Amino acid sequence: DVRLKDLRPQHVRDLIRDMSADVSPGTVNLTLVALRSVLRTAVQEDLISKSPADGIKALRAPKTSSETSPHRALTKEETRAFLQAADDRGDAYRYLYRLMLHTGLRLGEAIALEDEDVHDDHLTVSRTMTTGRTGELYIGDTPKTATGVRVIPLDEEARDAIRSQKEIRDALGVTGTIFRSPRGSMGDTERINYSIAKTCKLAGIAPFTSHAFRDTFATRCAEARMQPHVLMELMGHANIAVTMRYYVHVMDDVKAKQYFAVDFGT
Repeated sequence: DVRLKDLRPQHVRDLIRDMSADVSPGTVNLTLVALRSVLRTAVQEDLISKSPADGIKALRAPKTSSETSPHRALTKEETRAFLQAADDRGDAYRYLYRLMLHTGLRLGEAIALEDEDVHDDHLTVSRTMTTGRTGELYIGDTPKTATGVRVIPLDEEARDAIRSQKEIRDALGVTGTIFRSPRGSMGDTERINYSIAKTCKLAGIAPFTSHAFRDTFATRCAEARMQPHVLMELMGHANIAVTMRYYVHVMDDVKAKQYFAVDFGT
């Protein structure tokens, strides 16, 4: 309703304020980018002398769940305590936890696994669970990144976890993906993390999210001195820098232990 020649910075600020009540900061910032482009063109065409969007700052996006959730690698003691508590309380996702700890799968990748993806001694990752704009869950055609398409070996415990979960799925009378909720529907992040929190409480350990299983897998592999490029492929990382942070963490621990073991003779 405002003519171009009458447009002022306050109008832009009002637009940002009004949009912020209904949409995400990311959407507001994209709108601001488009508006700046339009007004810059208006300046170039001598329709206005200065863009009223100049100097208007974009909104600060809230921290992502990966930044705010308690992601961490579990110690071996915590891992054993957690899995024991999961068994004790009959946690519906206890076999999912074991598979992630032994494969480093992302949660969405594990949930998207079907029978055809599992072989005698390995599994293939070629898709992931995705949340649509309206909150519905569906299986996407590809994993999170191009490097996410990969083959992961399966040890005996991972194979046992898959076999046990298949038995549960079949007993529920459903087909398709292997890892399901207790009611047979596709598992989702919120329910799974809620179940993890309840098991953590029973185990008497600090709470964490499902991503901690992936972090724990990478940390155990780094501790075993697995070659970085091998771990990078197993994790489906896009670059080695992401993988190396696990080595830095492990090497810091080793460095401290070896330092305190030195006898300085003083």
